[in-house]
Amino acid sequence: MAKKPFIRRPVADLEPLKNDTRCILDLTRGFIEKASEIDWEPSNGRLPIVCRTILRRQFDSLSLISQLVEDEEGFITGSFLRLMCEEFIWSKYLAEIPLPDADSLIGCIGIDEVYKCLSTQDETIGKGENGETWTLAFSGKISE
Repeated sequence: MAKKPFIRRPVADLEPLKNDTRCILDLTRGFIEKASEIDWEPSNGRLPIVCRTILRRQFDSLSLISQLVEDEEGFITGSFLRLMCEEFIWSKYLAEIPLPDADSLIGCIGIDEVYKCLSTQDETIGKGENGETWTLAFSGKISE
């Protein structure tokens, strides 16, 4: 059976999309920078921080994807797109449930993530000389 020749698709087909993406990034950069600044108080809950974090990470991921495509390294971007989709799904869900429930859910997920990190750390590093688990320095208010 004859081997099929490698066909390279012309990158020029992507030029309009690449240009549009660059324009969107350029037009929204100032807004994203301003929105990334937050004067947060605990009484505001966790949702504003999570939303701003998602917005910033979405922008940064799209910027990186755009640059990688420009450098013809777009094949690497699949993992970024997956995370972007997950964050979009979470943000949409959090926006649809009552604010106290969203804040509580974020808190529970945060506590679970800290627990997983500390458990992994304990499994990896083990116990100290005195038999105590090595821990990261967190304030006592982490669960509040």
